[in-house]
Amino acid sequence: MKTRNENGELDNLSAAIVDINHAVLEELLTLPGIGKSLAWRIIDARPYGAIEDLRAVKGVGGQL
Repeated sequence: MKTRNENGELDNLSAAIVDINHAVLEELLTLPGIGKSLAWRIIDARPYGAIEDLRAVKGVGGQL
């Protein structure tokens, strides 16, 4: 993913913070290994109070 730095130049964004409890589908799709089906499962299983809650989503498991 690319972003603009303070000089307006494009930089590679190595890691972005995404709030799993509030991210829209398009934001979840920017995460490595997240496709549409998994993104919808993440959205449908909200809210998450702990990492264990997210790990319980089919397809996430040990990827965290």
